[in-house]
Amino acid sequence: MIILREADEADADDYVRLQKDISLGVFKIDEESLSQTWTSMLKDNGRIAYTVLTEDTNDFCGYCAVKDVNADKPEIEIELLKKYHSKGIGFEVLYKMMTSLSAKDNISCFIALIEPDNYASQKLMYKLGGVPASITKSFFLKEHQTEEFENSNLHLLDDRLIQIAKDFGVEPKKLLSHILVFDISSESLLKSGHRKSNGNIVADADRKISVEKRRFYNRGFVRDVLKILESNDNIDELKASMISYLEEELNG
Repeated sequence: MIILREADEADADDYVRLQKDISLGVFKIDEESLSQTWTSMLKDNGRIAYTVLTEDTNDFCGYCAVKDVNADKPEIEIELLKKYHSKGIGFEVLYKMMTSLSAKDNISCFIALIEPDNYASQKLMYKLGGVPASITKSFFLKEHQTEEFENSNLHLLDDRLIQIAKDFGVEPKKLLSHILVFDISSESLLKSGHRKSNGNIVADADRKISVEKRRFYNRGFVRDVLKILESNDNIDELKASMISYLEEELNG
C-alpha cells in the first residue's frame, strides 16, 4: 500500500535520485540543476504535486502531479523508482489522485502525454480508462527538424508501433517525432481496466525512439552552441547571444 503526501522542497534530493534512476542514459546528470527544477516545478501556478511513499516504511517511491488543475483538461504525470515498477503502484497512485481531484475540483477529463515507445505507461493509461486522443510534437525536436528525424529513423518502426499509429489515426512515421495524447474522463476512470493496451512492458534498453530523440537533441544543441561561439569575438555580445539562445531553449 502507498500514501500520497503533498510534495515540498525537502523532497528535492529524492527527486534527483529518481531522475538518476530512471534516466535513459543520454543526458549528463546535473544534481544542482535537477534540484532547482524540482523547486521550480513546485512553484508553477495551478500545479498540484504529491510525493509517493510506502505506507509501512515511509520509503520514497516517486511522485505524481497535475500540471495545472485549472486547465480545461489537466495534464497528469507520474515517475516512480524502477524497483516500484510493474507492481500496480502507478495505477493506485494515479487513481487516488485523479478521483480525489475530480471530485474536489469538478474535473471531467484529464490528459496524459506518453512517448510512443513507453509501452508500460500506455498500458497504465488504458487501465485507467484512457483513450487515444491525438499526438503532439516532441519537446526534443523543433518544427524544422521533424522530417529529418523521421526519415532518418524509419528503421525503428515495428509492428507494435504501426498498430499504435492505427489506434491514434496517424501515419506510423509521425510516432517518431511526436508524443501520444490520451484522454481520461472521470467517468471512464471509474471503470478501470476495461481496455487492453498494445505491447508489453519493455526495458529501457528497448526504448530506441526515446533514446535517439534525446541523442538528436544533444547533437543539435552542441552544434548550435558551437556556431554561436565561433561567430562571436566580443565577450559581451557572446554572453548576450548565449543567454538569448538558452532562454529560447528553456521556453521551448
